[in-house]
Amino acid sequence: MSKYFPPLYKSTAFHCLYCNVKANQGWYEAYYYVNTLHPIEINGNSVGVSLCSHCLQATFWLSEKIIYPSVQIFPPPNNDLGDDIKEVYDEAAVIAEKSPRAACALLRLAIEMLLKQLGETGTLNEGIKNLVKKGLNPQIQQSLDILRVTGNNAIHPGKIDFAETADVRVLFELINVIADTLITQPKRIRGIYDNLPEESKKAIEKRDGKTI
Repeated sequence: MSKYFPPLYKSTAFHCLYCNVKANQGWYEAYYYVNTLHPIEINGNSVGVSLCSHCLQATFWLSEKIIYPSVQIFPPPNNDLGDDIKEVYDEAAVIAEKSPRAACALLRLAIEMLLKQLGETGTLNEGIKNLVKKGLNPQIQQSLDILRVTGNNAIHPGKIDFAETADVRVLFELINVIADTLITQPKRIRGIYDNLPEESKKAIEKRDGKTI
């Protein structure tokens, strides 16, 4: 899974909101004029413009925030997530800037739904425990628990305080890392394995005494 570089003010390269390609960005200042030779500023600020070197589309910024186009600044959900999980993920992305705590709670729900997609039942904590018994990678276990604990604490006053949207962005990235590790990679490996010659697969199954 390639790393997602979100749009950041004055960053020289990030994933373009138009073409979704990580590309170099040229930066400019824009002014507008109304019956005067002097530039007019908005709230005392000029409008920043970043120009994508790949698609040549312009993104407009005011006070270091994107004002056009109107899109989410978080990486898209992993394609192998269930449609219902993607819906919750996207809902969290829409509200994350205005309410990071609400986004955390929704991402916890997305993780709970992801474990159900993996066939786990019971509570989220029980599902993680069961995956650990099955040999879950410790880093993925930690990622799951980060989302579980953060989501739990987000709904209790005084438990969590996200001052910046960037603090929440890592949680979106963790969901995609978890999905990539537990769903996408096994699916990709299984597809490659299935393309092995039948005699080779039978020899492997005979060696291991089981069907892979």
